[in-house]
Amino acid sequence: MTKLSIAQVKELLKTKVTAEVLANLARDERKGVQNALVAYQKRQAKVTQAKLAFAERLRLEQNLWTQGIEYVAGVDEVGRGPLAGPVVTAAVILPHDFDLYEVNDSKQLSVAKREELYGKILEQALTVNIGVASNRVIDQVNIYEATKMAMKEAVLGLNLRHNTYWSMPCRLN
Repeated sequence: MTKLSIAQVKELLKTKVTAEVLANLARDERKGVQNALVAYQKRQAKVTQAKLAFAERLRLEQNLWTQGIEYVAGVDEVGRGPLAGPVVTAAVILPHDFDLYEVNDSKQLSVAKREELYGKILEQALTVNIGVASNRVIDQVNIYEATKMAMKEAVLGLNLRHNTYWSMPCRLN
């Protein structure tokens, strides 16, 4: 078999890799191939760690699902830090088979990754809604209360296309 160039090896390691391919590359003594293998192994370790962290984040939902609560909404906010402007919240209900393990706290993601995941989340979500509390509301009730109001608005505006039994184990007020 003809040896692949280092560039070809790097491209190969970006696709689905078999144990046989890895074994063959491990026998290749070229420094560039070995460096590419190390980089591949580091990427794989990061993916494994991300999947484990995702599974940990999903534990609460899975626990609720096993208790018969079919729909669990995730809620988060943006805009609590600025000196002016509204606080905006989003609520989303994802299917039980949701598996975008890269979904994490948006502050831990690059802008490009957030944009990529945004579209994928919207494609898979059962329902999504936003809530907004204006700067005037924030001035009247404080940022904490305004955030709770916006979250309540986001959750109560969720709309599934079939009859749903809503069970909210947390307080919205």
